[in-house]
Amino acid sequence: MYISLNISFVTSLTYLLTYFCLCVEAANLVVHEFAFLCLSSLAVDFTAKITIAEKGGLPLLVNSLSSSDPDIQRNSVETLALVLQVTHLALRHHSPLSCR
Repeated sequence: MYISLNISFVTSLTYLLTYFCLCVEAANLVVHEFAFLCLSSLAVDFTAKITIAEKGGLPLLVNSLSSSDPDIQRNSVETLALVLQVTHLALRHHSPLSCR
């Protein structure tokens, strides 16, 4: 069952998690693992996907692919896949080269 959340709450939470991942030392793998897990859970929401992309989450997720922790890698790949789905569609529909 999908629970509808307040858009501003989702946006704020996504922003805080992205910022948190940037600030926490990379050596703390457990914290990163669960932060990326939360981001992947939030990334099913359209607003959260946009927030992750706009607030600098994509470079963070790409960099985490080289982590020594496979759980961090898995959570990052899942989040990237979800975010890039909507980003790809948004770019395709707003491309100046579009023949629509």
